[in-house]
Amino acid sequence: TWLKNPSPPTAATPPHFSSPNTMNGHWRMSPLHCWLLALAWFGVGAPTAAACSIDPAIYVRLFENNMPMFQEIARLVQEAGAESVLDLGTGPGEPSTLIAKAMPKTKVIATDVQPAMIEKAKVRAHGLPNVEFGVASADDLSGYGSASVDAVTMCYVLMFVPDRARSLREVARVLKPRGRAYIAVWKRLGFMEVIQQALEALTGSA
Repeated sequence: TWLKNPSPPTAATPPHFSSPNTMNGHWRMSPLHCWLLALAWFGVGAPTAAACSIDPAIYVRLFENNMPMFQEIARLVQEAGAESVLDLGTGPGEPSTLIAKAMPKTKVIATDVQPAMIEKAKVRAHGLPNVEFGVASADDLSGYGSASVDAVTMCYVLMFVPDRARSLREVARVLKPRGRAYIAVWKRLGFMEVIQQALEALTGSA
């Protein structure tokens, strides 16, 4: 689940990307969670909409279900010994908080496109001096310099980014030589298809 950048990227030698992840085995969702997720996403648009459409007040009650993947990404970052980490789409603060706790000497920058998410992340990371926060879209990292971080994390975010290709180019740009990006995506989300069909039947719209 990582993109490795062995040398500064060029048009002739783009970085390699691999992301074989699936939701299977990582989420355990009750009917209530499914309904809350439907409200969070379908209340404002289809699940392919930009991440800025997700209601932070609802999502904060759901994102704990992603903890197995947050923990795995934090483990991989710790194993690599990264000294600086840029977390894209941190939501209410993960995996940035886990990484900051496990690696107190590592600088962690937690970002999200929604200011309300960042406020929740600040509460979660309260008391951790090695965490910084910023509002940024994953496809526009102009606020961060080229070759400036050892690792980029993006957990269940990329599929919501409006311009995915640009996002990956930006990730490659901010990574230092031999830096790595740890990116997890949903391979299939069947239960959301069922929810969408039910809501379409109720509302009479496709």
